[in-house]
Amino acid sequence: MTTTFYARYFSRPIQENDYDIAIKKLKNILQLDEDENDWEDISSDEEDDDEPEEQNDEYVVEKVLAEKVDGGKLKFLVKWVGYEDEEDQTWEPLDNFFTKGSKMAIFLFYKRKWKKQMKLEKKDHGDVGASSASADVQGKKNGKDKEKKKKASFFYYKYLRKYPEIM
Repeated sequence: MTTTFYARYFSRPIQENDYDIAIKKLKNILQLDEDENDWEDISSDEEDDDEPEEQNDEYVVEKVLAEKVDGGKLKFLVKWVGYEDEEDQTWEPLDNFFTKGSKMAIFLFYKRKWKKQMKLEKKDHGDVGASSASADVQGKKNGKDKEKKKKASFFYYKYLRKYPEIM
């Protein structure tokens, strides 16, 4: 089975079977240099020329936690530096990520997501002998679960016939 890496909601969606190609396309979309792979590889956000002049308060992205599409716009759940409470996390549209640091947060979000995906797939499709032994154990477990559910449903049926007013 081949792993496919997705980032579907960008203007140029990514759907690649090769991790390195997916990473390269993501860097291209986010306008990051080819050799930038982590926080240490980028210049300070204060030196970034793309920052709008009208900003009074400075908020720095610590980490991107999730993604969603809301009203046709791609948004990311952001944890801000210096804000530890969960209610301080906000959903921000892609357009709000204009500094290299904030774009790197998106890049690292997908990098973590895709590496986790590869790890899970390796785990799921690991040693064939081990997986067939695991399937035997799982089959026995499923049989016991079905038997328990059957007994439970009989019990509830009998109980509910006796006490219909609780329905």
